[in-house]
Amino acid sequence: MKLRVFDLIFLDIEMPGTDGIAFGERLRTCGDRTEIVFVSAREDRVFDTFKVHPFDFVRKSNFLGDLTKVIDNYLAVLSGRKGGTITVQSKSGIMNIPLSSVTYFEGCGKTQLIHIEGKKDTVPVYRSMELLEDELSGKGFIRVHKGMLVNYKYISRILVNDVELTDGSLLPLSRRKSAAIKAAYLELLRNGGSVII
Repeated sequence: MKLRVFDLIFLDIEMPGTDGIAFGERLRTCGDRTEIVFVSAREDRVFDTFKVHPFDFVRKSNFLGDLTKVIDNYLAVLSGRKGGTITVQSKSGIMNIPLSSVTYFEGCGKTQLIHIEGKKDTVPVYRSMELLEDELSGKGFIRVHKGMLVNYKYISRILVNDVELTDGSLLPLSRRKSAAIKAAYLELLRNGGSVII
C-alpha cells in the first residue's frame, strides 16, 4: 500500500459513521501533525476542536469567505516556515538578511533599526514602521509597541509591561494592545506546532 502524505486536511465535524474531531484525535495519537481545518455548520462545537490543535475552522454559513482566509493564512504560514529574506538597499550596497535571524525592528525616527541574532551592530532600514509591519504581515512578526516589531520566535515571555526575548532582553509592551498581542502570539505559536496548555 502506498503511503499518502497531506499538507492540509479538511474535516467535517459530523461525518457518516464517525466524528471529525474523533478522527483528528486518532491522527494526533498516531503522531500525525498534518494541519487540520474543520468545516462545519456546528459553530457551537468550535471549542471541542481545540483538543486536536486545528489550523482553523470554516463555517458553512460563510464557506467562501472563511475558506479564502484559511488558504491565505496557510500559504502565509507555509511561506514563513520556508524562510525568506529581507533585502536592504543602502549607500554602502545591498544586504540580504534571512528573516529567521531578525530578532526585531526598533523604531528610530524615520529610520528603523534591524536587530539580528548574534550581532551587536544593527542595520538601518529607511521604511516607516507601519509599512514594515504591512510588508512582513504573515511572516511571524508582531507589533508589540509603537516602535517595536518583533519576530515571535525570539519571544520568551510576555509580561505585564514588557516582552522578554530569548536572550533575556526586555522590550516595552503596549498595555492598550496587550490582549491582542498575546492572542496573536499564541496563534503564531499554535500554527508553528506548539502545544498550548
